[in-house]
Amino acid sequence: NPINVITGNKYQREVDLPALPGVLALEIVRHYNSAYSRTGSDTTNVIGIIGRGWKLSYEIEVRASVNGNSVQIVLADGTPLNFTRGFLNPKRFIAADLANGHVTPNETRRGREYVWRQLDGREYSFDVNGNLEQIKAASGEFVVLQRDGLGMLLKVTDPQGRSLNLQYLDRQSAKAGDRFRGVQTIDTPVGRFNYGYGSVKPAGSTIEPVQLLANLVKVTAPGPDEVHRTSRIYHYEDPRFPTLLTGISISGTGSDGKPMHQRIGTYAYDDHGKANLSVKGEPARLQTDKDGKPIQPYRLVEGTGIEQVVLDHSRPGKTIAHNSLGQTTVFTHAEIAGQARLIEVRGAGCAHCAGPNVRYGYDSLGRLNETTQITADGQPIQTSRSALDLEGRPHSVSRIEYRGGKAQPPQLLVRYSYEGSAPQPTVIARPSVVAGKEHIMRITYNEAGQPTKVSEDGFSPLDDKGQPGVTPISRSTLYSYAVVNSYSVLTQIDGPLPNGPKNSPEDSDITRIEYDRDGSFITAMRAPGGINSTVQYDEVGRPGSVTAASGLTDRYTYNLLGQMTSRKQVRAERVLAGTLYKYDALGRATEQLALVAGQERPQSAQGFDVSDRLLWQADRLGILRQARYDTEDRLLASTVVSAGIQQEERYTYDALGRLERVEDNTGATHRLMHDAAGRVAAAIDPLGRVTEYVQDDETRAWQVTQAVNTNKPLSVRYGLDPAGQVNEVTAQASDGGGGDDGSRSRRRSITTRLLKDDFGQEVAVISPDSGTVLKRYDAAGRLIQIEDATGTVTDIAYDAAGRMIRRTVTPHATRGPRASGIPSQAAMPQTTQFVYEGTRLVEVRHPRQSERYAYDGFGRVASKTVRLTLVADRQATSVTRYRYDEQGALVAQTLPDGSELQYERNGQGQIVGLSRQVSGWAPFGWGRQTLVTGLERDLVGLRSATYGNGIVGQWQRSREGVLARVVYTSPTRSAGALQTAFERLVPDAQAQTEAPPAAQSASSPLPGAFGLRSEPHALWDSRLLFDAAGNILMQGQFANSTVARPAETSYAYDGLNQLAQAAHAGMPNVKARSLINAASADKANSADKANTVWRYHHDSLGNRLLAQEQQPSAEMGHTVKSSYALPRGDRLAEQSMDEAGRPLADLADRERSYEWDAEGRLVQVSQTGKPTASYRYDHRGLRVSKQVGDTAEHYLYDERRQRLAELDGQGRITREYVWMGDQLIAVIDPQQLHKPELPG
Repeated sequence: NPINVITGNKYQREVDLPALPGVLALEIVRHYNSAYSRTGSDTTNVIGIIGRGWKLSYEIEVRASVNGNSVQIVLADGTPLNFTRGFLNPKRFIAADLANGHVTPNETRRGREYVWRQLDGREYSFDVNGNLEQIKAASGEFVVLQRDGLGMLLKVTDPQGRSLNLQYLDRQSAKAGDRFRGVQTIDTPVGRFNYGYGSVKPAGSTIEPVQLLANLVKVTAPGPDEVHRTSRIYHYEDPRFPTLLTGISISGTGSDGKPMHQRIGTYAYDDHGKANLSVKGEPARLQTDKDGKPIQPYRLVEGTGIEQVVLDHSRPGKTIAHNSLGQTTVFTHAEIAGQARLIEVRGAGCAHCAGPNVRYGYDSLGRLNETTQITADGQPIQTSRSALDLEGRPHSVSRIEYRGGKAQPPQLLVRYSYEGSAPQPTVIARPSVVAGKEHIMRITYNEAGQPTKVSEDGFSPLDDKGQPGVTPISRSTLYSYAVVNSYSVLTQIDGPLPNGPKNSPEDSDITRIEYDRDGSFITAMRAPGGINSTVQYDEVGRPGSVTAASGLTDRYTYNLLGQMTSRKQVRAERVLAGTLYKYDALGRATEQLALVAGQERPQSAQGFDVSDRLLWQADRLGILRQARYDTEDRLLASTVVSAGIQQEERYTYDALGRLERVEDNTGATHRLMHDAAGRVAAAIDPLGRVTEYVQDDETRAWQVTQAVNTNKPLSVRYGLDPAGQVNEVTAQASDGGGGDDGSRSRRRSITTRLLKDDFGQEVAVISPDSGTVLKRYDAAGRLIQIEDATGTVTDIAYDAAGRMIRRTVTPHATRGPRASGIPSQAAMPQTTQFVYEGTRLVEVRHPRQSERYAYDGFGRVASKTVRLTLVADRQATSVTRYRYDEQGALVAQTLPDGSELQYERNGQGQIVGLSRQVSGWAPFGWGRQTLVTGLERDLVGLRSATYGNGIVGQWQRSREGVLARVVYTSPTRSAGALQTAFERLVPDAQAQTEAPPAAQSASSPLPGAFGLRSEPHALWDSRLLFDAAGNILMQGQFANSTVARPAETSYAYDGLNQLAQAAHAGMPNVKARSLINAASADKANSADKANTVWRYHHDSLGNRLLAQEQQPSAEMGHTVKSSYALPRGDRLAEQSMDEAGRPLADLADRERSYEWDAEGRLVQVSQTGKPTASYRYDHRGLRVSKQVGDTAEHYLYDERRQRLAELDGQGRITREYVWMGDQLIAVIDPQQLHKPELPG
């Protein structure tokens, strides 16, 4: 909130011109202080060149005392810094807080001048009149301020050579005495800013009008034309204090072409001139009827009272704030070391105020060194304590916990060391993951204070063999600089890896940076791996184009405030794609458009309120998102609307502003409860199940217990290492036995350890199920080796650009050359190689399958060639080619048989049809096969589709967007010929709660989709009901066809949403189903209807303990029991497994055994020791070959890991699959077998 709660000073920071790119770059920033705007004494009446109470950021002054023993620096924001003559060095003025630097007087022929040097090396030079004339960075860049003979600022020039030129009211115009002589215009590299002065005398004010001439009332920014210029209007409406700022408005038109005239802020003052109100827009105002009486119940006029804060300064040492909801916060303050300091903030808080329920502590110099979180009643929770040296630099930061209100010993979080009086730390040390050790970062600097070397030293909790131990680790990065035009600029970064023979970016982790001749802007980057890019700038110094190593150029344009207005991707002066942005008068992005073939196509639009909160957003797909807030900026509701679907969530908060309830429009409600420290203590789901969150105050470990109020809770504890990283996860499972509270249940505790080193790298995972996995890294933090519990080693190599170029898997590398139980071929090392040209991956080489990629001129994949090794070591080659439209959208791709899939899109770019072109030369559309048409979507996903065989698929959802029904229909009932194709096309049916109201049968008593009328031509008609937690309660099949029969299945779950029972009943006649009311049928009736049941009992970790599968409903026998090894985790007690937890034999058939490759993939199944099936995989882990007896099958996949084709042992295509996203669209069986298309 821009009010000082201690002094009542109204402060405002306004940015006319954001800082341009570069060091010490030009800016126009104005600061306002009401404390300097009062008429009267000199201390409260500051009239600068930009008006009463206002200062430019360049208006920094030095004031010397009469006796010469002290000086004061007054910053542009009004902050005074006091310096007194040093005792040991009288030629230097120092501050009580050495962090403020020092001031040195210089005797020149012009008189005494001063230089203020900050700890970071930046210097401010002042002339004999105390006016700022130069700012110099430690790296050499400087800003020059030019003044006239009276000390009036005329020009500001930055290191990049850009200037601000200030023009004042000329003497002739000033003679009448009715205008303020301050700055009238400022010419900048982006245009001219205009400044207007002189406010209207408020009614009832007794002030002389001449006193109002210096009030800044209007600032107009430049624009591309007079229509698109915006102005900020400043109001001074208080008749008691007509020179104090009471509001700000915006007026003008942004690039979106929409005029705006809006008040964006209002401020008020008490009788002493202290600010006591701040609000976005207009103050809170009640809605009234035509007679002016408040409407009951009371409610505010829309858009008023946003973030409103009312302050009461009447009590000494305390300021009471009332937020927009009437909630109270008390700010307690006192004078420490001669300055007013905030001691405590307690209460509900307010939007954008300092965090509530905090207590502050200070040292004897008045410097903040403690921040304590407290409860609502003032009890301490946790303290962060900083130890400061005399120069204000932190030497250590510690955390203090409290138990029962009593402070515990401090825990060191970080410590710092410094070289001399330099402000930058040379050592940063934190606790190591190894108890008693430290993780230390050391930094060295050059004379300009720029880092030249950063070294890290720490420890790993493992030795070089992966055993518990203490191993030092280290890495260093070097930085090099050069002096260009007297500026020290970064020219090279040499990473922690060993350099190659060339010692250059070509073969080393070295980045080189090039600049223009003035040393102001980067012009080229030479990144590791020889990946280079160049940058060009516009006339203002903003990046205008960036050309990457791929040859593609991104071009950018900006508005006058530096906001991006367009981004275009260009190759050889041809625009490939582009995005345009439009802004309102307040600079908020309101429209986004795509540039396609030179035409602008709308993509999205959005709107904001006076507090810059997003109210709505609409995109090109017709989806509307809306948000509603309270006056404290808290989200109350979010809504998404599209195509008849509306999804909504509503949020409520407790008195301290913490989220406590989330409810959606399906009726599901989630509740949150908090502890005294404000942390979430419990969450209650829509079914009333409770999850508890508890933190151990001593170890800081978290314990999360799900379903704590059921007989089967699951508790997971997250332990931390000394560095605060999670290093242990312990799950305590219950088997659900005993009473409702689980008091007599049997519990198991399973712990997985996660060991990390001081660089945050996970070096080991120790699991009771899969054993120990070790990981090793290079100095750059890249994973280079993995060793699993079987001794299998995976080695990974990278190129200089950090891209993986080789991955080798060696089975049982640490245990000998022959892997026990692994077929000899699978026991051989396997290497995958990745080949790049420039920035693009062009080839992947793997023993089972190689891939090669080709690209078009726009950098898009033009073709992918897959060479698959068959079982007999023969090879099959498949080529997929891609075609794109002018927008870059995919319009066609080939199938393995050489035919082409062609995509039809609508104006929104969505796919609405898919066809297959078998022959490119056939006339009259012959050779073209329609696979699917009429694709329609709603907010959630696919809504309808018509397949090439005439079947129509529909996905019906409720108003809330939950899928309620999946139905496939055919124009004819003779579906026998369609059965095989239909079974391939129909995925597992999923549906949810209720159906669209319009489709509901008016006379049906059944809930949701179960009440819909039957579809006479339905081949498949699946309907579902869900509970409030999203679990399926009932699934009904209403079709009576050759592929489906009427049936229903009901489901029941335990407290952790694990399936406990499924009861399936056939319905001989769909009409009989209407006699059953699913909402009121009791359990006995349900049991009678159930023909077959599946019953399960799991522990809370999901391990199945009991199972009765596919039994008659009255049958309680045939129970399969499972027991698990204790305390080894989730391994079945009877199951033989290898070291990595993979089963070696079938529990039901002990003669069946399994063998696995080094990466844990099934490679062979044997019966009585004889192989019956074997499998092979590609580098992604996808199964590419299967051999069963003498029959071999091979498989091809797309980039989404979806199967594209099946091949026989000769490499001939036996089946192809067509996908759209994750939806299977068609299955194609060739009339005659042929091999995949060969590259042509």
